[in-house]
Amino acid sequence: MRWVLILFIRIYRRLPDRLKRRCLFKETCSELALRVASEEGFLAACRVMRFRFSLCRPAYSVYYDHIIRDWQVEFANRTRASSLEIADFVLEPYNRLLNQALERSQSEACLEEDNSKNR
Repeated sequence: MRWVLILFIRIYRRLPDRLKRRCLFKETCSELALRVASEEGFLAACRVMRFRFSLCRPAYSVYYDHIIRDWQVEFANRTRASSLEIADFVLEPYNRLLNQALERSQSEACLEEDNSKNR
């Protein structure tokens, strides 16, 4: 059964990108399933795929955790993933917003400093 699953995954991975969804994770669902099937077998790969598919875009929220200074993604089932696990295209807009906010606060701090020197 392991080899049937591996064959299925390899066929799926050869499909054109327009027929597949972009994975939220850096290690895509098919990469993860292929690795687990090769290392642990068919049943383990099925469990991993089932769990990963349950996280596949039902709803998620992205937030910046100021304690660990990193992006976190919380899924509908309340599990969380760090930025190390999430694909860059998901976090890219949030990183841009964070950088803009940081630049804005730095420029405001510079203006306040200049104003205090001029007084």
